[in-house]
Amino acid sequence: MTNRFEQARKDDRFRKEKLLLLQERIGYRFADLSLLDAAMTHSSYRHEAGLEEDNERLEFIGDAVLQLIVTERLLKRFPEAAEGELTQKRSALVCEETLFEIEEKIGLLEFLRIGKGMEKQKNRGNRSIGADALEALIGAIYADSGLPEARAFFERFFSTAERLAFESKTHNPKSALQETLQALGKPLPEYFLLEKTGQDDAPLFLVGVRSGSEILSTGTGHSKKEAEFSAARSALDLLRQIQPVAFI
Repeated sequence: MTNRFEQARKDDRFRKEKLLLLQERIGYRFADLSLLDAAMTHSSYRHEAGLEEDNERLEFIGDAVLQLIVTERLLKRFPEAAEGELTQKRSALVCEETLFEIEEKIGLLEFLRIGKGMEKQKNRGNRSIGADALEALIGAIYADSGLPEARAFFERFFSTAERLAFESKTHNPKSALQETLQALGKPLPEYFLLEKTGQDDAPLFLVGVRSGSEILSTGTGHSKKEAEFSAARSALDLLRQIQPVAFI
């Protein structure tokens, strides 16, 4: 992970070549390359370099586009499902953890320009930064050519995550963690805030989860709920390795 952030800090003389490579990876060619450039520019870099554009507005667009795409698909695929079930499935598919996993497959952080100050958070905030970059990319695709291409991108990269979200009982990781700990005869999970960093309009929460006196894992997110979900998923992954029989 450190190397990925360091790569993003290198000389940008070959920026255009980098963006061409990224387009090959995602299978989409931009008509307006400046949109992709903005999507791969973190606000911390914009402030340091004195640029006019960063990826925050595109992230805002991408989040809305992704919510719409997922909502449409859920309504078609589960016509009898209640609102609560649809909401849980959608949350599982658009959560920070899922977005970060997809971002890692693409390798967006190799192309994301990041300010020096953000390097201090690279071990805690990488999930949020990666998830935000993916949403910004979706927003850039939408701004460049509309909803059909955004849907096509979703089809290419979200298929595995979609299947797991629809089929797995762990679409609510906090509930799943509680059930798993109960099955193992362990104390129920407790969540606690470790740290809050970032700006007021873009906070980053670091949350831990413990069972009794045992700290299971930590997670980050732009809200406490998001961070708790991330911590619960990490705890479930750990328990799967230690007690796989509990998940049969």
